[in-house]
Amino acid sequence: MTEPKHSVQLLKLARTLGVPVDQLAYLTEVPDQDLREFRHRNTAARWMSSPTPQSKQSAPPPKNSLPHSASAH
Repeated sequence: MTEPKHSVQLLKLARTLGVPVDQLAYLTEVPDQDLREFRHRNTAARWMSSPTPQSKQSAPPPKNSLPHSASAH
């Protein structure tokens, strides 16, 4: 059986960045743990910098936790 051309972490990083894995070939000597950490940090940074959709900007008002009969006097 032959060894894969690229590590799984390099493939995941390429997918995360939206680039062909061959474009990241210069990273083949970087340890998988470092690639994983970079991918996670990149994902977190992208998530934090992306604008929040209008529907998720504010939470809906909380529902009254009291039973209906207890709230009516």
